[in-house]
Amino acid sequence: MGSSGTMQGDRLVDLRGRPDERRRVAPGVRCGRGRAPSKAACLADWVNRRQGDAIEYLLEENRVLREHLGKRRLPFTNAQRRRLAKTGKPLGRKRLAALASLVTPQTTLRWYRNLIASKYDGNAKRGPGRPSGQ
Repeated sequence: MGSSGTMQGDRLVDLRGRPDERRRVAPGVRCGRGRAPSKAACLADWVNRRQGDAIEYLLEENRVLREHLGKRRLPFTNAQRRRLAKTGKPLGRKRLAALASLVTPQTTLRWYRNLIASKYDGNAKRGPGRPSGQ
């Protein structure tokens, strides 16, 4: 499964909510059991579990909202498109597909390409009126 999973307690859960075999993020780190790992390892393990729980909750919340929405399309503002494009680009196409977001990965990445294209199209350098002849 690779890096497309989240931690939930002591089990690795893939992004579609199905439990995978029991694994820990750091196999040798067992905070509060047996040998004493470093405080940094315990903190990292705790933070990772907390983030995994938060991600799992948000994914489930997204699923519930999609059920309420049905097949209808959502009208997005340009600001919302920009925010989704900026946060979705680093995830990549496969990870976006696993997240089952509000729009398809192709749409998110197309919005990002359009955002970058508009950034470098030279429109900000142009002003109204006739160009000055120098």
